Amino acid sequence: MGKKILVIMGSPRKNGLTASLTSHFATKIDNLNSLETLTEDHKIEVEILNLVDFTVGHCIACDSCLRKPNVCPLSEKDDMDVLDKKMQDADAILVGSPSYFFNVPGILKDLIDRSRPLKMGKYKLKDKLFSVVSASGLQNGGHNAVLDVLTHWALIQGMIVISALGHPVIVSNFPSESGQMLGIKEFRKPSDLGEPSQYAVEALATRFHDLLNK
Repeated sequence: MGKKILVIMGSPRKNGLTASLTSHFATKIDNLNSLETLTEDHKIEVEILNLVDFTVGHCIACDSCLRKPNVCPLSEKDDMDVLDKKMQDADAILVGSPSYFFNVPGILKDLIDRSRPLKMGKYKLKDKLFSVVSASGLQNGGHNAVLDVLTHWALIQGMIVISALGHPVIVSNFPSESGQMLGIKEFRKPSDLGEPSQYAVEALATRFHDLLNK
């Protein structure tokens, strides 16, 4: 059986730049899967999960997850158990996030906070491959801040953070895109990814593919 990548689309907007980045990632994986030399065991499944379709309540710091069986009582009222299972069942996780005031959106921060039981239950996400793609409205609009938040979350959960390994001079290690183009009043359509971000996403997809097939 092949491996599985869970792509968590962490934007409240389903058709923005973040969606274009994650969609391009999935398309590249599909293209790699189509290589005639690959067996079914080496083909990778990609599931794109739109976080906005799920209900995740705020962590209330009750600390119930510190005690066995390390569960959150709020999970009886929302969809966090479903998300926990999807993350645990995946071999790798890619999170796509826009920058909201140099941070991740609220719905993604709720997922991060509510994932605490997975850590307290003896690191249930440990050793999964992990990476990030990010989007912003303006150039220099907070990509690094989003990257810091999400990679720290992954490391705290025991995941293995990987980067794109394209051309070492011209391809970014962590794909990002901004709505603002070179001109201060020039903005791209969400579906019009620039060449640098496309190359970086493709390099990241290839890295996931190669590592999952080792």
